Amino acid sequence: MMHLLLLLPSSALSSILFIHSWRNRGKRVTLVFFASCFTFGVLRGNLIYYICKNYLDEKSLPYLIVKPTIKLWNASLQECIGWVFALYLCWSTVEWVLTRQGRAEVPLYRLIGLSAILMGTVAYAVEAAASGTKWWIWVLPYKNPFFADVPLVGIIAWISVAFDFLGPFLLIYHKAVRGWWSRLMLISIFPFHMLIHTRASFNVSWLPQIGPPEIWHWLMLCLLVYGIALGGPEVIPWPAGERGTDGKKSGTMNEIIFTLIGFVMVLGSVHLFIIEKSELVVSMLPLLTGALFFNPVYGWIFCLGACLLSGIITGGWSFTLVPLLTALLFSFGSRPGDALLSLFWRKKIALAVLLLSTISIYLACRNKQNHYDKLYQGGMNIINAESAGEFRSRLAELPSPPDPGDAGMYNLLADMAFGRRNHTAARVFLERVIICNSDDPHAYSNLAIIYYLNNDYPAAVAALEKGLSNNPINLESYYILGELYTGLDSLQKAEMLYRRGLEYFKNDSTLEQSLQSVRNSLNRDNISGNRPK
Repeated sequence: MMHLLLLLPSSALSSILFIHSWRNRGKRVTLVFFASCFTFGVLRGNLIYYICKNYLDEKSLPYLIVKPTIKLWNASLQECIGWVFALYLCWSTVEWVLTRQGRAEVPLYRLIGLSAILMGTVAYAVEAAASGTKWWIWVLPYKNPFFADVPLVGIIAWISVAFDFLGPFLLIYHKAVRGWWSRLMLISIFPFHMLIHTRASFNVSWLPQIGPPEIWHWLMLCLLVYGIALGGPEVIPWPAGERGTDGKKSGTMNEIIFTLIGFVMVLGSVHLFIIEKSELVVSMLPLLTGALFFNPVYGWIFCLGACLLSGIITGGWSFTLVPLLTALLFSFGSRPGDALLSLFWRKKIALAVLLLSTISIYLACRNKQNHYDKLYQGGMNIINAESAGEFRSRLAELPSPPDPGDAGMYNLLADMAFGRRNHTAARVFLERVIICNSDDPHAYSNLAIIYYLNNDYPAAVAALEKGLSNNPINLESYYILGELYTGLDSLQKAEMLYRRGLEYFKNDSTLEQSLQSVRNSLNRDNISGNRPK
């Protein structure tokens, strides 16, 4: 049911956007955009799956769509429709923002840059809803101080979709490039991006925690921001023959406005009434801020008021940074920004900000690397402790309370402890993972193994159930929990568990055999008059 809440509204709203494009952009552009964008989504999903499985030693994507309605090989229909919907909505909304500020034409590079930034705001809103409804699950730690229950990598991925597809499409659509070789280079951006991810495990020694994908994504963001500052060639957003005498086409935005309202209402309903996490409403503030910049005064009033209210209610101010950054970028790329700053100064300011940001990120990564090195050494000292006294002494040296960003390192240390059969140390590290990120599914499944080895079966069951509630697509947890239920004679619970597992893994022979075995046992108990627990 939850997944229909994603598929049906996105499909209906995508149909409205299709009508908008057909009416205002023409038949040919509409068919080319929607068909090529959908094809791009199918290709992207399958390529990421192939790269993860063959180059990154993963069994699946870093995110997994739970119960995909229709699979397109290793991509899903929901995902492909979602890319079409989000890209066209951002493209048209930014055109609206720029033309409503008195422009008959819009700067092309700015159109692309702001559309990509708006894609990031859509990502924040949608990913926050997905984290609560389990539309899809990120199988890596994602807690961070600036986004509510949303992985930063997810937001970057949405922005990169605009960079990989929408940017080349608009450059070709508006004839901003000439010659087949220029178009070929634009089309090659996406495959080159995917190729870089095959080198994700290769880190540059003098760039801590940074590899080729991270470098590519940062360069991408720099190009987008610099494009916003530069402006680029002026292009007509609507076909010239369909524009009015005032340079604007009346009624062109009705479908876009309706779609934005419907989109926000669906997400708001999810947060407030379905998953009942009103604190996640903050995820919609950047999107609304950007959309309201058709009048910059409205955008700033809403942004400042919403940030102030959010900070007072939640008592935390870190999440307010994202809508403020959105407002600053849209101000920089709007008519008021042009009026205050000449092209010369816009370029200088953009370059200065990007240079300072690059230095700051490098220093932050260097500090984080030093912190991780100390944490790793301290963890290894705990694993190698030769006495209980030394173990307690080394444990006291670890940071307390643990930093939320250290969940990944503690997971690594737990794996190291498991490899050396030091279950006491592994348990300590896993408990710290849960303090860092109470939703980390791997920590619960690994803790369950420790409880199981110590014959604490109730604790193992509770940990596995908690892990499956966070990540219902952890196949190994179904195996272990099913065996535990069977060993505890909870056959009905085991049957329900295996049925639940088969909803996600329809062709798994082990789950099918286990389910059949439990059914046989239940039938025998019923025949003999015993009541299963």
